[in-house]
Amino acid sequence: MEHVREGGRTNQTSDQTASIAVHNIDSQAERKEYVERVERAVNALPWKERVLIQERYMSADSEYITDYAVYNHRLKPAISEGTYSKYRWKAFYKIALKLNIEVLKHK
Repeated sequence: MEHVREGGRTNQTSDQTASIAVHNIDSQAERKEYVERVERAVNALPWKERVLIQERYMSADSEYITDYAVYNHRLKPAISEGTYSKYRWKAFYKIALKLNIEVLKHK
């Protein structure tokens, strides 16, 4: 009588640790490249849009900085909340276009 053996040897060695290490290195390189692309996109923005994004979202203490602080104190001369919102929207739209991640909404 013949026995069917499922899931048998494939004569391939697998090193899970090496696979994980390669994945981690590849992921780290991909993240670094993405961050560099974002930084290039931000640096290509007009001055006020660039400063707005850098001050509000990319500075070391950005999690503690409010939009109000940026448009009233960080941007010189200070701008209104409405103008700030327009600049921010334009900046994010331009960044999305440069990163090829824009989403077009059809009505």
